[in-house]
Amino acid sequence: MKTSPSVEKNGTKAEPKKAGKTKVCSRASKEATSACPVERRDAPKPTHGVLVVGHGSRMEFNKSLVTYVAKILNTQKEFGPVIPAFLEFNEPDLKKGIELLAEKGVDVIYVQPCLLTNGTHFSNDIPAQLGVEENNGRIVIKNHTIRLRYCKPIGNDERIAEILAERVRESMMLSDGATE
Repeated sequence: MKTSPSVEKNGTKAEPKKAGKTKVCSRASKEATSACPVERRDAPKPTHGVLVVGHGSRMEFNKSLVTYVAKILNTQKEFGPVIPAFLEFNEPDLKKGIELLAEKGVDVIYVQPCLLTNGTHFSNDIPAQLGVEENNGRIVIKNHTIRLRYCKPIGNDERIAEILAERVRESMMLSDGATE
């Protein structure tokens, strides 16, 4: 059974709480006895997963990038299972990616476009393939309703400039030794 980390209360460490069961007690019953007489099971938390969506390409580098990003996110173990998917040219497509996550028991899928900006693919193509608008953010697979949450593309982010600056520096270092 999972336990939560110890929490300090009034300068002393409290014992970890066991996950899964919650004691339901009134204030009077707590004062009368040290143990609460009634227990209830917590409702299971929804299982999350991420679908990293790339455009897809006949050239391998695009698929490799999206697959690599999905693999890195998956190894972080922060978001539940992470699967790459593609609008066209590569597999899995969006529908198959959703099905793969559904097979893993996911209840909520965060659809994260691996796109720089919110152009046509972000605004129209991905939502249309997922049926996001007409299904009110839900999709049913094998009698299992899954909620879809659509994430923003990369957008304006200083980290992009930092990466590009690093690439320019690398190129400058290589060319400094070259003769013209």
